[in-house]
Amino acid sequence: MRCCSAASARSPSHSKPLPAASPASVTSPRGCSAGCAMPPACAPRSMAMTRSPPTMRRLPRACAPRWRGRWPGSCLGDWLAPLSAALERASGARIGLLATVAALRRLPLGLALLDAWPRAAPADREPIARALGRLPAQDPAVPVARELLPGLAAGEGEPVRAAAARALLRLGAPASGLALLAPPHAEALLNLALAGGEEAGALLLEACPRPAAIIALGLRGERRALEPLLEWLADPLAGAAATLALRLLTGAAPTEIVFVPESVTPEALFPREYTRWLEGHEPRADGRPWGRQLVRMSRNPDDWRAQLARLPASGRVRAGGPANAAGAAVPLLEDDGWPQSLKIVALDELAIRYGLIPDFDPELPMLEQRRRRPGLAEACALRSRGAGGG
Repeated sequence: MRCCSAASARSPSHSKPLPAASPASVTSPRGCSAGCAMPPACAPRSMAMTRSPPTMRRLPRACAPRWRGRWPGSCLGDWLAPLSAALERASGARIGLLATVAALRRLPLGLALLDAWPRAAPADREPIARALGRLPAQDPAVPVARELLPGLAAGEGEPVRAAAARALLRLGAPASGLALLAPPHAEALLNLALAGGEEAGALLLEACPRPAAIIALGLRGERRALEPLLEWLADPLAGAAATLALRLLTGAAPTEIVFVPESVTPEALFPREYTRWLEGHEPRADGRPWGRQLVRMSRNPDDWRAQLARLPASGRVRAGGPANAAGAAVPLLEDDGWPQSLKIVALDELAIRYGLIPDFDPELPMLEQRRRRPGLAEACALRSRGAGGG
């Protein structure tokens, strides 16, 4: 790279050469042999990118290998002190934002999060509860949070109470003592699926055909829901949830092609199209309606019956076999067709039901998720073989 001060002397855009800077002020990743300071107009693209936060998506390819293995935070010291200080000073919506960051980075900030609870608005206490549920096991605030969180969440709204119940389940609290698990909130229904006893299946069936209850039946691996799920496939509101629950149970993903019509906007029609539309015909000259074809999970019961016939004869089922950690991790090991919210629930299920907290997060960049999936699959397979099922 040519020295910037030398290049600027020939450039008509500079009336005089740029002053030289001391070597300590040079921020170029490769350095300049003359020790000059590079103005933003002369800085290479890679230099501007390295000034940004180090993420796999924004760093150039040559720099990316340096940051591999640092998700979701092997350098906790870079985050711990600043975030703890920010939580002490924060108020309003900033508390919820900082709690979300603490949850994603798995930071041991339990005491700071509990101290911020009274200062947070009701809408910002839900991310605090989620962050408390993701505290690392070595955080000394874990037993404190397990003791205080039920009382803190008792007077809150249903979203906060359901998030607090999920956090307590992740922290090891027994499900039998959690009154916060009760329906009707959608996340409370999922909590019933993750930690409820034998009575949970009946409660979830009573809450159907709510989409959250249908998905919860799939997460639970409830065999009594197989025939009702086939009936709900034809329901316009519950059909999508029923296909997702059947995929959780069977591990299969039959698809179909459907035509989705589009509404006609008269102002956008040509005169001849507008005339045909006024006469009650399709505006297109070929007489076909406007719309598009979509590929979606099949809602034909016959496509699913063959998959249901292969399920085990008894017990809870997941991914076409007995319910275990390997079956619960299927949404985390596949790229397509799984909502992000369901992947997060699957990660919680591994921690709550199987006591497995893997080095994995569905909110990591996709390339990093794919790099960590072999380790996740191996850990789930070992847990399944050791426990003999779910």
